[in-house]
Amino acid sequence: MSLEGIPPPADKLEVKASATKQEESSKKEVEVFLDEQRQRFRTPDGKAYLQYVIEPVNRYRTSKQIKGEDGKQVMLMQHTFVPAVFRGQGMAGRLCLAAFQHCKEKGLLVLPICSYISDTFLPRNPEWEDLVLKDSSTKSGL
Repeated sequence: MSLEGIPPPADKLEVKASATKQEESSKKEVEVFLDEQRQRFRTPDGKAYLQYVIEPVNRYRTSKQIKGEDGKQVMLMQHTFVPAVFRGQGMAGRLCLAAFQHCKEKGLLVLPICSYISDTFLPRNPEWEDLVLKDSSTKSGL
């Protein structure tokens, strides 16, 4: 995938914490950028990314939806991709961590569609569960 013709990312996100203990021991720091134009959190070369869509929360019926949340938005985290040569180095976890930190800072709720996020990242990082929509009628299994 070539990034020619794509403007440089507007926001470089500082990943403030490691997603797993394995990543804490990793010596290679991964820069993560927010590319709002392409709706991705990505590495500088764009080869590893987390794809998302932001929608109004009122499109989803949830038990977490309470009075005053009608105007909120939810980030549907659709897909996480890391090339095979970079897997096992904590890159997917770093992408997820940057996305969850962004959601927390912006007041967004999260709906993880990607199985890596719901089956691996969240069980390893339960401190992010408070951002996740529960009892959704989507196929994410939540």
